[in-house]
Amino acid sequence: MSQTKVQLINDVSGNSGFGLSSATGVVHLHKASSDSVEGLKITNSTTGTTISDGLSIGLQSDEDVFIHNYENTSMLFGTNDTTRFTIANDGRIGVLNPNLDNFDSSADDLVINGSGNTGITINSGAASSTSEGNLVFAEGNGTGGSADGFRGAIQYKHGDDHLTFYCNNGAKIRVDALGRTGIGTTTTNNPDIADGGLQIRPNQTEGAPDVHFTRSSRSATSHVVGFVNG
Repeated sequence: MSQTKVQLINDVSGNSGFGLSSATGVVHLHKASSDSVEGLKITNSTTGTTISDGLSIGLQSDEDVFIHNYENTSMLFGTNDTTRFTIANDGRIGVLNPNLDNFDSSADDLVINGSGNTGITINSGAASSTSEGNLVFAEGNGTGGSADGFRGAIQYKHGDDHLTFYCNNGAKIRVDALGRTGIGTTTTNNPDIADGGLQIRPNQTEGAPDVHFTRSSRSATSHVVGFVNG
C-alpha cells in the first residue's frame, strides 16, 4: 500500500503548518500545486466521509475561495451567539434569522426579518455624487440584452435628484427635485406647470391624455376633483 508523506511543522511562534516549511498563520494549510484544495473538511457519522460529504473550505484551481456545504441543509452565520444570516438548503437567504417558510413563496428568496424599523439603503457615493441608485427587474437571465436585463426599475439620479419608474424597458413616471411629476413622460419642467405640478402625456403619438375616475360602488353619486389655493 502506497503512503503519502505530509509535512507538519510547528514553529517557535506557535504556528502550525501542513505541506510547507514555514507557517504564516496559527494554522497554515498548503498544497504545492495549482490544483483545487479542500483545505478544511468537517464531517460526522451522519454526513459520511467522502469528498461530497460534510463541509469544505478551500481554494478552487482558479484560486476562487469556496465554503461548500455538501449536505441538503442550511448554512447559518451568527454574531453575539445569535444567528444573523441564513442560506437555506434551496438557496433562499434570510437576514436577521427569519423562518423563510412563513413568507409568501413568490417573494421569499431574500427576507429581512426586522423587529422594528427595517430597511435597505443604497449608497451611491459622496454627497456630490452624480451616480445613480437602481432597483432593477429583469427576465430571461438577461440573455436578451438590455431589453431583458432592464425590463423595469426604480432609479434615483443623484446629479439632479430625480426619481424615475421604468416599465417595459422605458421610463414611465418621473418625479423631479421640486416634486413635479410626469406620467407617460420624463419631462417635468413644462413652463405651464408650477412647482409640485403634475403632467400627464399619452403614450401613443396621437390623442389626448385621459384621466378616469371610477366609483368603488354604485352608491357613489359624483366624482370630485378639488382645487385648493393656499
